[in-house]
Amino acid sequence: IEKKVRPGPLEQKEKEKESGNKVQYQKRKDSERRRRSLAKKVEQTEGKIAELEIKITELTELMEDPEKIGDNSIFSRYEELKKELNDEMWNWEKYQSQLERTKENRN
Repeated sequence: IEKKVRPGPLEQKEKEKESGNKVQYQKRKDSERRRRSLAKKVEQTEGKIAELEIKITELTELMEDPEKIGDNSIFSRYEELKKELNDEMWNWEKYQSQLERTKENRN
């Protein structure tokens, strides 16, 4: 007959500590992955915003041209781009806010 040896209180605490460390490590790892993902989204959104602002500036210059004043397609495109810009600004605020919260939780 084999006798099963139960771990003593110190051995049990060591196992619990190891398990807790693994959980904490995984949480930190997940948090860092989320932070990197959000940082990437913020950066990508900033790039889209910059592109949209350039396009809007170009269309604004076209709309100031007396020969183009009657071209409704320019104005329609301008309105589309302004809406896209507004959407991307909203996305940027959302991602930036989430990123700031992950940084605060890390400290």
